[in-house]
Amino acid sequence: MSKKASFDFTNVDLTFHIDENIAILKIGKRIFDDVTDLDKKKQILSFYDSIEKDSKIKALLIINENGSFDEVAHSRFMAKISGADTNFHNSLEMSALYAKTGLPREINFLHDIIRKMVNLKKIVIGALQGIIVTPFFGISLSADLRFATKDMRFSLAHFKYGMHPTGALPFFLHRYLGQGKTVELLLKGEYISANKALKLGLVNEIFSNDNFESRCIEETKRICRIDTTLMKRTKILTYYFKKELESYLKLESGFIKYGYY
Repeated sequence: MSKKASFDFTNVDLTFHIDENIAILKIGKRIFDDVTDLDKKKQILSFYDSIEKDSKIKALLIINENGSFDEVAHSRFMAKISGADTNFHNSLEMSALYAKTGLPREINFLHDIIRKMVNLKKIVIGALQGIIVTPFFGISLSADLRFATKDMRFSLAHFKYGMHPTGALPFFLHRYLGQGKTVELLLKGEYISANKALKLGLVNEIFSNDNFESRCIEETKRICRIDTTLMKRTKILTYYFKKELESYLKLESGFIKYGYY
């Protein structure tokens, strides 16, 4: 039985409700417009704090709307922030402008969300639909588990803009796949299908599009049967790499701070 959430977003393309002991966050198609807005950023970060404080919540399930994380949405956002014309044939020029304007704020936002995800003492599950571009591909790997629709694809979209992969994607990919496979995927810049992602261990389950949300909720409830103390201790032990992650995030931020573009 769902109940009204105690947290309400204002002017942010997110909706939230609670189903038993699961917090369900739905991400809309205008989410890229929120990532560089400081007031909206504060709302999003405070949401994670409110989840942490609620002892009744055992898991956070994050579901993106199909189309919210794809190349079109990201390219339009880059053009809007940089002031460039939305011309997909002029992607390198647009990315150069964006690197000086929107990218520093985007990277700061991504890093803050990654820290919240990794430090949350709840199970965090990403439910992925449609195409997921580089920065949100990286963020999804900071979740504990990932579910995907059959037609979900990871897009290494940074490749066509001549930009480095963001969202700590190299850091997390390396932990899943090792050095050689990580470099291969990042340099090829190809799509990774849901089936390939499953074989690589980048997603845990693939569900049908027709009943995707209900299957994700059902599976999350099954996982939440675990004892809370056991869950917290398991997360602490498996996320021992936090200092290493901080060093990586500092390095990635340095690409912008010291003008490596």
